[in-house]
Amino acid sequence: MYDHQLFLRTVSDFARLLLQPYDVDATLHELSQRATEVFGLAGSGVSLVVEDRLVYDTAVPDSLAPLARAQGESQEGPCVQACRTGEVVAVTDLAHKTDGWEAYRAAAATLGVSLKTLYNRLKVYENNVS
Repeated sequence: MYDHQLFLRTVSDFARLLLQPYDVDATLHELSQRATEVFGLAGSGVSLVVEDRLVYDTAVPDSLAPLARAQGESQEGPCVQACRTGEVVAVTDLAHKTDGWEAYRAAAATLGVSLKTLYNRLKVYENNVS
C-alpha cells in the first residue's frame, strides 16, 4: 500500500542527499530500497544504460539480482524493451509470456517468480536509467 507520508520523507531525504557528494551505487541501492518500502513492492531494481546496453546496478532484495543480470547479459527482457522503445512495459503474468525474453523467463522460473510488474525508463541528464 502506498504511504504518502513515507513518500514525502523519502523525497525530502533524497533532496538533501543530492546536495552533497555521494556514492552513486549506494544512492541507487537506497533509492530501490525506499521505492520498495514506499510503494509496498515485493522488490525493485535499477539498471543503467551504458553505451546502448542495459547494465545491472542494484536490486532489492538482493535475491532479485539474477533477473536484472539476465536482462543485462541477454539484452532482452521487460527493462530492455522499455529502454529501447521508451514505452512502459506491463507484465501481468510472466507465466503466460511464451515468446521472447528466454533468459529472463528462465531466471524468473529458477527463482520461482511469476511477475505482476511494470517497467519504465527514466531519462536523467541524457542518460537512461531503468
